[in-house]
Amino acid sequence: MDGDPSIHPEQKGKRRKVMNPRMRLEAEELCQMALRYQEAGEFDTAIEFYRRSIELYPTAETYTRLAWSYACQECYEEAIEACKTAISLDPECG
Repeated sequence: MDGDPSIHPEQKGKRRKVMNPRMRLEAEELCQMALRYQEAGEFDTAIEFYRRSIELYPTAETYTRLAWSYACQECYEEAIEACKTAISLDPECG
């Protein structure tokens, strides 16, 4: 079961949770919407969409993008925490 891509990465060593493929797709769509808002300078909305994406399927990439939105708003503590989470999920990301 370790190689199952439907398992949350942060679930390693914890009780495993199987993800619905639709939830992952929805999370990816939310992340793309967040990126569009981020590129438009609408950081509050971007953060909201990144957080919704993370609730469904947390990834290092999404946490990294969330960190950028926080940093653009000078919310550095939140940005650092998001970066730490991204690194914990995937040390090779970024």
